Amino acid sequence: MTEQREGWHRHANGGGWVQDTAHVDSNACIKRYAEVSGTARVFGNAYVSGNARVSGNAEVSGTARVFGNAYVSGNADVFDNARVQSCQHILWGCSGGYHWTTYPTQDEQVWLQFGCEAHLLEWWEAQHRGRLCVHHEHELAFSPYVTLAINAARMLRDRIVKYGDAQL
Repeated sequence: MTEQREGWHRHANGGGWVQDTAHVDSNACIKRYAEVSGTARVFGNAYVSGNARVSGNAEVSGTARVFGNAYVSGNADVFDNARVQSCQHILWGCSGGYHWTTYPTQDEQVWLQFGCEAHLLEWWEAQHRGRLCVHHEHELAFSPYVTLAINAARMLRDRIVKYGDAQL
């Protein structure tokens, strides 16, 4: 029995769902569980796989890849060699008026971005927080906010070490 969806068709290269209002070039690949909808466009040698969704007026082109549970929508433009991947283990917050985000990479390295600084967790651990605060013209009293974000990144790293997989 062939699965049918009114207003949709399966893309010849990969078998993923494409809404009739969207456009996907024949050389682009839309894998079986991925979807392209709305007036989105996927062209060039772009690749959409996993449970990824491309919708709205979004464009994916060149050799760009959208995979995992990623969702590209609105007027997003993913091009050249860009990679958009979902990650189940992203922690974020706001400390001392600055946003921070920590996340693992595919090779299970943990990154932390605090304000304008983004580095591997090991870099953050090796830095003297007081010196870093002074470099960015903050008082030394600002250091605990950076420490809070570092501790969140450490929790993420410890979970990866314990379970052995950044994509749990």
